[in-house]
This record gives sequence, structure tokens and C-alpha cells, in this order.
Amino acid sequence: MQSRYLIGRVEFRPELRQIQIDGQVTTIGGRACDLLLALIERRDRVVSSDELDRLVWPGLSVEPNNLKVQIWALRKLLGAPAIVTVPRRGYRFVAQVNVESDAAAAPAEAPRQGRALAPRPAAGGTDPIGDRVVELLQTHRLVTVVGEHEPSRRRTAEASSRRVLHTSHDSVFWLDAIDLAKGSPSPGSLVRSDDEPQAGRGHPGWPLLQRLGNQDAVVVLFNCQRAPEVANRFIDAALEGTPRVRVLATAQRALGRSGEQVVTVPKAAEVEFARLRGFGR
Repeated sequence: MQSRYLIGRVEFRPELRQIQIDGQVTTIGGRACDLLLALIERRDRVVSSDELDRLVWPGLSVEPNNLKVQIWALRKLLGAPAIVTVPRRGYRFVAQVNVESDAAAAPAEAPRQGRALAPRPAAGGTDPIGDRVVELLQTHRLVTVVGEHEPSRRRTAEASSRRVLHTSHDSVFWLDAIDLAKGSPSPGSLVRSDDEPQAGRGHPGWPLLQRLGNQDAVVVLFNCQRAPEVANRFIDAALEGTPRVRVLATAQRALGRSGEQVVTVPKAAEVEFARLRGFGR
């Protein structure tokens, strides 16, 4: 049986990692979901920053600013008065909460026609690297997954973008910088044939960005290190011309762009991926 928390105009479903405001679903990352649930369940008292760090990032060493960023994101969704800062003590959730239980789990949302959809993620398991990527995509417009092993970078970006799709109504598109440099997306990408680049637009991928306009969307751009010039032109166009589009890039190294957030796939994850694929012992 699933529980839902009603907070004014907001409905929070922790099992689905979903928030609805006036019936409209909005994105909430894994850490933000864990933080909100921790605060709601302990709303009878002040919760220290140390306790919240242990609850939301168990076993991990995190930057002190991480908690503040997540608190800021929750206040943006729920309204600033919902979470009170108690100086030198921590935080307390003070908004009125009504708890309801569903007799059965809500059915999965049917894909809306015309959206470029990635498959939904499998339930279960933990993914701290993916958690970090999803968190950063909530508040930043350019996130780059870096590492030496291209399949590991791709796997991380694909899984993270599926989670964004799973928890929001944002469209998700996969592109490869190599294919953009050739003049068209690959047949296996999530961009449909009507997104073929057109001459005279100044950069590849223009029709996709033109169609997105003011829509909320995430564009995943793989292999930026293989075609850096075209990748940077596409990112420029996305950030400047589509105010609600976020870019999730993959590359061996950071792109060195202003405002870029970088997530590194650690060597241990690359080795494990190679082992699972049969590339090593």
C-alpha cells in the first residue's frame, strides 16, 4: 500500500518519487525525495544537518552545500515557509500535512503521443552517481558525465535520463555528437526523422531545438569529445535559444564551459561495467 502526503496544493508520492502541484507532475530527484520524506516523517522536531546528511547520503562524504541546495529546491516547490531554518540546530518541516493511503498502486502513466520517450527504469537498487546527475539537472542547465570509459559514461547518462523521464513530464532526447557532425541523427536515436538538420541554420540539430521552444526537456548529447566543435555549437544553441532545455553531455573530460556541472564516473564503476559485459575478469 502506498502513502501520499497532501501539503496544500501539493501531493507528494514518495514511492513514485513524484510531486504534483495542482495535478501537474513536476520533477523531483532521488535525494530531494529522500530529504522531503525525512523532514515530513520527523516534522514533530528539528532535524540537524548531520542527521539529514546520514539519512539522505548514507555512507557518503558530501559537500556541506549539497544539503542547502536540496533545501532550496524543496522550498521552491513547496513554498519557502514550508521548511524553517533553526539557526545552529537544523531544519524543521512546519507545513500542514495530511497523510492518505492508496488501496492500490497508481497505474503507470501511458506515454503521450508524439513525445520522444526512453524506456522506463527498472525498480530497485541504488545509484549514487545517477542520483547526483539527476539532482544537478534540477538546478543546472549543463551537466557533463566524464570518465575514460565511453560505455560507462553512456550507460550513466542513459539511466539518468530515463529517471528524469520517469519522474516528470519532460521530454528526453538522445543525440550523438558524431552523428550531428555527419549532418543527421543516427537511426537509433530518440529523435524522429522530422528532426533532420536543415541547411543554413548555423548548427546541426536546429529543427529539434526549434520544435522544443519553451518546452521542458533534457537533451542527452553523447561523445562530445569526438566532435567538440559541433557539440559546443549545439550546446550554445540549446542554452541560448531554448530557456527550459537542459543538456546532459558525455565526454572524456569536462567541456570547460561556464556554469558546467561535472560528474565523474569512478574507475571502479568502469571496471565493474567491463566485467559485466565480459571485457575483463
